[in-house]
Amino acid sequence: MKRLWLFLGIILIIMVIAINNWLGYLLILMLVFLIMYSSIIIHEIGHLIAGLLLRYKFLFLILGPFVISKENGNLTVRINKNNTNWGQCGMLPNFENYDIDRKKYILCLASGSIANTFTILLSIAFYFTSNNLLWLILIITHFFVGVLAIAPIRSDGIYYTDGLAIKILTSHTETSEFYYDLLKISYSLLFKKALKTKDNDTFENIEMKCMNISNRQFMDKNSTQREIVTYLLYELITWHLINGRFQRCIQLLHPFIKNNYLSGMLKEELIISYLYAKLAVEKKFEEPPLQLNFTKSNFHSIPKIRSSLFFVCKFLSVGIE
Repeated sequence: MKRLWLFLGIILIIMVIAINNWLGYLLILMLVFLIMYSSIIIHEIGHLIAGLLLRYKFLFLILGPFVISKENGNLTVRINKNNTNWGQCGMLPNFENYDIDRKKYILCLASGSIANTFTILLSIAFYFTSNNLLWLILIITHFFVGVLAIAPIRSDGIYYTDGLAIKILTSHTETSEFYYDLLKISYSLLFKKALKTKDNDTFENIEMKCMNISNRQFMDKNSTQREIVTYLLYELITWHLINGRFQRCIQLLHPFIKNNYLSGMLKEELIISYLYAKLAVEKKFEEPPLQLNFTKSNFHSIPKIRSSLFFVCKFLSVGIE
């Protein structure tokens, strides 16, 4: 709500400045702010246009203090309550064929920076015709956002930049296939209101692929694959915990923990989940608190619930064998 008032306040100030020419220099400052922020808006709209052309399902579009989403077939606008995210486009791809889908997804990932590049080219033309420094600011900000997004680097947390995701998918290796599997299971758990039999079969096939590589030594040398497999295990374990399949959690995680193949920020959470599953199987508490039916809200709450399981495991002194 505070950001909404901030945004409306900026618009009001601009209107006042437009009336009072003696405050023109403040108008320039406000225009600079809007120009800089436009680079993020154009970037996300680029993803949106590409997703629609690829016939992806529209989920939401975050533009500053507003969130545009599609719920029950209707477009709705609400206040953005996320203090750290002022620009994001959510589209649900159709995952059917690895070779075809990864090429489409690469195009969708690159479309944001392509939109920034197109804006830069137009701004260069307007700059040379008008010689206005505001166009130069627009060029610099769009160049910065476009390059930052397309650079193959890791961003904060478990997220990859568009460029790193493109690099992984274009490699067309086993790591690329695991990343494709990660996308499939992540989108299903995050955005589908209910899992179908087909989804469950897909998850089981992905789980078998993870089990097949758990004892392969080359994973020590492939840090990217280890990280992606760790994220993939996180999604699978969440799915099992939601459905109370604690023995499956143990069977899936044990070889990875034993061989120390987990990596990344989710390694500790997976170990905690493994210890919790052991407690549930050994019936060291009367009723496991995670016997939940699958819903989207439950999935989003699982990480918060699971973070407190560390204290349960520590209190009951369960260890890894």
